[in-house]
Amino acid sequence: MILEYQGVEVDHCGICHGTWLDGGELSLIAGDPGIGQCVESVLADQDPMERSPMRCPRCRRRLERVCVTTDSEDIVYERCPTGCGLFFKKGQLNSVGRVVGGAQGESVQQFIHQLFGYEMNKSDMQSADNTTGGSQ
Repeated sequence: MILEYQGVEVDHCGICHGTWLDGGELSLIAGDPGIGQCVESVLADQDPMERSPMRCPRCRRRLERVCVTTDSEDIVYERCPTGCGLFFKKGQLNSVGRVVGGAQGESVQQFIHQLFGYEMNKSDMQSADNTTGGSQ
C-alpha cells in the first residue's frame, strides 16, 4: 500500500509492516535536502554484510543487507545496490532519525510517527466501519 503524508508517498507492506523508501524520499521526509542527502549518504556508504533474499521492487536486483551503528544501537536495513531505494523492516524506520541526530533527527522521527499514526488511525476507522456495517 502507498501511504501519503504532506506530499510524500511511502510504500508500506500491510503484511510484514516493512517500509520501502525510493531514492530521494529521505530528503523529502527530512524537509531539508541537505539533511536527507546526508542520511542517504551515511546509509549508502556502509559496506554490505550480505546479500538479502529480498529483491528491489524497482529493478528486481537482490538487495544488500547493511548495518549502520549509532551511539545507542545498530540499525540493520536492506538497500538496492543500484540506488533505487532502501527497505526497513517493521520498527527500523523509527531509528533513521537517530542517524541524523539533533533537531533534524527529531523532525524525521516526528514525520514517521505522523505518517504511520495517521494511516493506522485511518485503517482502524475503516476496520470499525466494516465491523459495524458502516453505520454509526
